[in-house]
Amino acid sequence: MNVTEFPFILKQKVSVSQFVQSWIEELSDDLTLTQESGNSNQVTRNANELNIPTQMVKSLESDLNPIAFCELVNDNKIFVSKSNLNISGFESETLKEVNIHNERFVSESKYRMSYKAKYRHDIVDQPINIGKVDTTQSPQAILTIQIYRPAIKQAQQRHKLQLDREIQVLSSQFLTTLRDSFVCISDVLSDHDYSDTPLNLLPSFTKHQRPGFFFIDGIIYDDTRCESMLAPKRIIQWAKEKEIGNFEEKSMVETRFESLSFHLGFPYLYMHGNNCEHLLVFTDLQMYIPNLNDPVSKYPKCTTMANIVKVKCQMCSMYFSKWFVFDNKRLPSSPFYFCYNCFLSFNYDEQNQKIGSFKAYPIVFNLNP
Repeated sequence: MNVTEFPFILKQKVSVSQFVQSWIEELSDDLTLTQESGNSNQVTRNANELNIPTQMVKSLESDLNPIAFCELVNDNKIFVSKSNLNISGFESETLKEVNIHNERFVSESKYRMSYKAKYRHDIVDQPINIGKVDTTQSPQAILTIQIYRPAIKQAQQRHKLQLDREIQVLSSQFLTTLRDSFVCISDVLSDHDYSDTPLNLLPSFTKHQRPGFFFIDGIIYDDTRCESMLAPKRIIQWAKEKEIGNFEEKSMVETRFESLSFHLGFPYLYMHGNNCEHLLVFTDLQMYIPNLNDPVSKYPKCTTMANIVKVKCQMCSMYFSKWFVFDNKRLPSSPFYFCYNCFLSFNYDEQNQKIGSFKAYPIVFNLNP
């Protein structure tokens, strides 16, 4: 792909380490912006910048603290009476503005509903719990990464790209942090047929139980925590035979984001489960400022997430599906989605024996980190 043909792709390749180094040199006069600092150091810097005494800065922070003001109001130590305010002539204007706002809301409600139904994304800005995260190195940059939903390839059909998640990670974190932060629908589907033993305790899956890798700038970053190591090697051998290029292989367990180089806006690849492919796009790269950004413990975090639509049981249409069944001649379609109760009552007799021949696969939503 020629990056010059697409305006949304940054033509110049970005190196995370060089980006950080250039900003450190640019901020050499005030490196405290990129370092953790206590409140006392911040007060001293503010006093020096404003050329005022330190005691005055502390007094201003105390007097203008909104949290302290709210506490005084809640304790009835500050009481604002409407009778003490001269608001004559404002109420009528306020009512007019409210009426205008209500009319505008009604006229735009249809558009808003169609807009939400089309894009179906929520701004969540919440940290992702993936267990223990390495924080031994001080973070220096924040990377914003978008992961898109996989599209089923069908002849003579084009599918629009659908954003699934937008995740922010730190440059000091490993690539496994990104993989553990993202859960695909294929991660919650079992590939083992449990139709003969539906009452047995289902195994719990882990997020990195199946093979997966990132393909970024000609390098395959494989998840070596998995047993399967064949897919990246087959791809590298196939690329050599087809004279596509000499790809490299590295471990995402040992690779930090600060060692990456990429084009902002360029679609890279995240592949897992042998055949599930996601487009991976780096959309932003910024310096980590401790006094402005969230604490290190809040990363990785999900900033945008598409609405997850669970499939209801096709039998009762009341509960969410827990099983899906293939090749059952007694059903009108294959696959057919069942809730737990409908699955047992329709497909098994009183002795819990199968009725007919079919394959059943559970849907597991509780992934372990």
